[in-house]
Amino acid sequence: NKAVMVKVYIKWGKEKYEVDLDTEESVEQFRTQLWTLTGVPLDRQKIVSKGKTLQDDTDWKKLGIKEGHIFMLMGTAGELPKASEKKTIFLEDLGENAQVSQGPPGLINLGNTCYMNASIQCLKAVPELTERLRRFIPSQNSDINSTLTMSLSNLLNQLDHSHSPVNPMEFLQYLRFAYPQFAQKDENQRYRQQDAEECWGQIFHTLNQSLNREKVAEVFGGETVSILRCTESETEPIRKVVEPFTKLSCHINSNTSFLVQGLKESMTEMITKNAETLNRQALFENTIRISNQTMVCLRLQKRLAASVLNCGKYKVWLDPNEINEISMANSRHSIRKLIKDGLIFRKPVKIHSRARWRAHLAAKRKGRHTGPGKRKGCREARMPSKILWVRRMRVLRRLLKRYREAKKIDKHLYRELYAKAKGNVFKNKRVLMEYIFKAKAERSRDKLLLDQAEARKLKSRTSRDKKAAREEERKLEESGKVPVKKQKVAVVAPEKKADKKAASETPKKTETPKKAEKPKATKGKDAAEPKKAEKKAPASEKKEEPKKETAKKAAPTKAEAKKPKADAAPVKSAKAEPAAKPAAKAAPAKAAPAKAESAPAKTAKATPPKAKAAKK
Repeated sequence: NKAVMVKVYIKWGKEKYEVDLDTEESVEQFRTQLWTLTGVPLDRQKIVSKGKTLQDDTDWKKLGIKEGHIFMLMGTAGELPKASEKKTIFLEDLGENAQVSQGPPGLINLGNTCYMNASIQCLKAVPELTERLRRFIPSQNSDINSTLTMSLSNLLNQLDHSHSPVNPMEFLQYLRFAYPQFAQKDENQRYRQQDAEECWGQIFHTLNQSLNREKVAEVFGGETVSILRCTESETEPIRKVVEPFTKLSCHINSNTSFLVQGLKESMTEMITKNAETLNRQALFENTIRISNQTMVCLRLQKRLAASVLNCGKYKVWLDPNEINEISMANSRHSIRKLIKDGLIFRKPVKIHSRARWRAHLAAKRKGRHTGPGKRKGCREARMPSKILWVRRMRVLRRLLKRYREAKKIDKHLYRELYAKAKGNVFKNKRVLMEYIFKAKAERSRDKLLLDQAEARKLKSRTSRDKKAAREEERKLEESGKVPVKKQKVAVVAPEKKADKKAASETPKKTETPKKAEKPKATKGKDAAEPKKAEKKAPASEKKEEPKKETAKKAAPTKAEAKKPKADAAPVKSAKAEPAAKPAAKAAPAKAAPAKAESAPAKTAKATPPKAKAAKK
């Protein structure tokens, strides 16, 4: 295969470099080329291409690199070591106490106890565990695990406050009592050498029993993702299993130079297993990967970064691909360097958009999203009935006030409806309006019926009065007694000339004896004859009626009215004639003329009731 050289660009901060990339070389060689160019060490380099981080096993062909491709490099260049200004002082030149103070204190070997000393020194290097062991308080009914944990806590406390080697005899005795395999002796009655990994496992088991298992797993634990893939069949499904761990194995052989290399080799293994699709034994590749989220505790780094960035810890973002480098930072100065390199930065402020809420409100205006939903609190707490009552009363009283000002209702109806609204008669505004319309219609109907009743009462009263007058006249006529009333005509007659002419003309027309000599007739005919006589009265008599009315208006006093009574005897009125006819009819036919001569004197008194009836 011929090597393919591609010209690419490396962007590192504000600098931009042009590099020839050989696609047949590995990614590690490309990193070495960048190290010589920029001075960024290999362990600090982070190369990003198209949003993906470049890994050591990345295939160049899958990236599809073309001419002018841009890679982004992140990392801090290492500085060359400077010559120290202080003179070098060797340990041999120091005293015994000074030599001890330069390094951490150790543990005395009590005879093949180096395995235990190594395990204890590893536990001491974990500050989270030592802090929890300091706060450990055994229970009253403590067992061997609690006793061993308390002894370990005392031993670590002695190591922190001592500058000379510490004797772990107490802890060793409790360890051999709890786990007798560490008390085995050889033929010479000396304690045998033991495995440090086995001792670590037993101590860790004791801590899980005495302390909270979750707290221990938070410090030492993590998660691994196992991917099982069949190498002989592509149709065989790939299986992924997530398992917790507290210990990793490192396979060391002749080719292992670094711890990371030994861990990677131990995380890849080949397994022979039955394949379901092939229905036979097949070779499977089991690849184990560690989840970076639970591998390292970065609480210290987050706290320092929050202090430097002046924000909360939840606003700090840490690069998950650079966990190892970030975990080494233990000061604000190193945190500032990581922030400058882009491994740590402050998360952007989340935008609180109201667009979705406006859309929700628009939907609610259309009648949606109005169901009960998640109810919280009782009905009275969600919407008090007092508030509903106040709102309803305000609506009803506002309507009544507006109607009263517009004079649609009077003040009496207003007070009545106001009291009814207060008494919870009207459910809402519509019910009140309907009630007002009905009340107004009922009041107008009652008024109309009352007016009609009053009219009927007046009409019936007038008809009763007329009927009573007629009945009284009829009774008087039947009994032959005519009521004597003062004639106002006789009083007025001498005053006007027209009355004198009428008085001179009326006797000629009224004194006709033929009409009085008519044969007897029935009662009905006799009652009808006066009406016919009134109709046949001449025009001169009709003209006298308005004059009599005017005479009534100018009526004289009682003394003057009494004087003309004697003079008015011979005068006959046209309306007095019908009253004399019944008397003439009641007498015999032969005596009719003689009675007719004496009639004028009597008719003067009988005329007023007939004249009054004629006026009506």
